[in-house]
Amino acid sequence: MAESLVAIVLDRLLSITGQQAALSLKLVTGINEEVESLTSNLQAIKAVLKDAEKRQLNESAVKHWLDRLKDVSYDIDDVLDEWNTEILKQEIEQEGKKVWSFSPFSCFSFRKIVLRRHIALEIEKLSKRLDSIANERSRYSFSSEVGGKP
Repeated sequence: MAESLVAIVLDRLLSITGQQAALSLKLVTGINEEVESLTSNLQAIKAVLKDAEKRQLNESAVKHWLDRLKDVSYDIDDVLDEWNTEILKQEIEQEGKKVWSFSPFSCFSFRKIVLRRHIALEIEKLSKRLDSIANERSRYSFSSEVGGKP
């Protein structure tokens, strides 16, 4: 279960960051490093999940580690939903600019800035939580899969 959840979150993260780059939608300076850290940690964790899921049956500490991983994965997924919604709104607004012209200082612009900052702060917090979980991975000496083979 954790393996499929992490794979889904990782795929969504890569997809959304690709959309962000295509639209040149910047959240906050430095967020790219946080996204890269999230992606790297998720990929490293994904490599040991088969072993962790087997061992959780006999080791409660491993089960607790997987539970924390699932929690942060769901939280990442929620933030990615927010981010994706922001990207879709940006696309709609860009289409609407062909018809409407808004002042750059309108309340809509301020709301966008506040929302983008909120998303960036959430990504930063989640990156720190995932860093902690990824660092704990070494305590359990999981066997790693590379290219789908242990």
